[in-house]
Amino acid sequence: MEILAKLTPAEAYLIKNTSNSTFKELLKLTLADLSFKKVLKIEDREVRSHPSNPVRVLKYVVATENFHAYHPKAHEEAFLSPFQKNPELEILFHHLIKMAYESARNRKRYVFKSMLKSPEIGGKFHKDFFTRLTGVIALTSEGKKVKAKVDEALSKLETELPQIIQHDKKGALGVLEKIGGNVFLISGLEFQLLKELDEELAKAHERRSGDYDFGCSGCYTSYGDHADSFDGAFDGVDSSGGGGSGCSGDSGCSGCSGCGGCGGCGG
Repeated sequence: MEILAKLTPAEAYLIKNTSNSTFKELLKLTLADLSFKKVLKIEDREVRSHPSNPVRVLKYVVATENFHAYHPKAHEEAFLSPFQKNPELEILFHHLIKMAYESARNRKRYVFKSMLKSPEIGGKFHKDFFTRLTGVIALTSEGKKVKAKVDEALSKLETELPQIIQHDKKGALGVLEKIGGNVFLISGLEFQLLKELDEELAKAHERRSGDYDFGCSGCYTSYGDHADSFDGAFDGVDSSGGGGSGCSGDSGCSGCSGCGGCGGCGG
């Protein structure tokens, strides 16, 4: 388990899956880990855009008291940069997903421009010109040794952790404290957080592709009743190209540039 204590779940996932890794999972694991570490908090809020309208429950993301002391890795900046500019922001969950999705752009850019800046994994992947050009993600000999350790640690946890959780709550907490968000990589364990992220990434992809109104990600009525659930949110991310950003006001919401003021856009 020592190797998992050194890696974020996105890093461990990349080492384990290399070119079979997906943009969706890299983003999903990064945000899930920031929530797990209590750097960001995802919370449900009841909002009413007008006194005559029904109450809706929307997910917001806020920075926690741990945010200021946290030293982020480059690949975490996609989710943290808005709060670095203004820690008091209260950002709609699906708006933050969209912002991070556009900032990261695609898997190739995210891996080579952000993830491989990490000292824990930067030397474990080939980064020559041809590799960068093709976007092939390949381990060095040292990286292959680390992958073997990651595979072994996860395999052991998949066998042992369910029993520990069932019979030794204190021991389970000790394991979770040690491996952190890498618990999300253990097969057989269900996490509602990951399911909700799946859904929101799928919607981010659809909005970028033009299937949804992309003018204002804060306008709830553009996304239907399940806009703030996590499952399916990241589907389709890997097949996307570029996309526009910003809030043009096409949906009648002109106050979205601050990210936190869009919760009342739904009619």
